[in-house]
Amino acid sequence: MGRKLFTCPCCGYKTLSELNSWEICVVCRWEDDPLQSDEPDFAGGANVESLREAQKNWKEIGVYSKNLLDEKNDIAAWRFEKDRSFRPLE
Repeated sequence: MGRKLFTCPCCGYKTLSELNSWEICVVCRWEDDPLQSDEPDFAGGANVESLREAQKNWKEIGVYSKNLLDEKNDIAAWRFEKDRSFRPLE
């Protein structure tokens, strides 16, 4: 049986070994910053964009930041389960 993975707050894939652990999601490249999870409009924590902006970028370009287009990894999403209950911020 595999280990339990937690949902990335940006892309909604279950990629994180712990919540709020500063771990980087291999699917969207978001760093799991607890401050940005609590304050989704705060930009400038571990990630350049706010969580709200990062979710929009993920939907449009497949990474949380336009600065990371070179690190886009379309194959990574196939290896992880999408959390069916995940809903991006409005």
